[in-house]
Amino acid sequence: TMPRERDDVSGKYTSAYPDEDFLDAIRDHGGAAGTLELAESVGCHRDTARRRLNELVDGGKINRQDVGDAALWMLLDEEG
Repeated sequence: TMPRERDDVSGKYTSAYPDEDFLDAIRDHGGAAGTLELAESVGCHRDTARRRLNELVDGGKINRQDVGDAALWMLLDEEG
């Protein structure tokens, strides 16, 4: 496997799956999608997708709605 790269400024590891990959995947699914759908679109494991999507919720970039045992990830209303 290739070594993970670090950000030159922060020294933190850079994400193999950038925020924009998940945001684009949600857009491609019409603005809302489940964890497995997004994991498949981005090309990562479901657990990785869930962790990254929760980070996007914490960062105020998307919303999460629990539907039964599943999570529905939605873009925030984008104001133009």
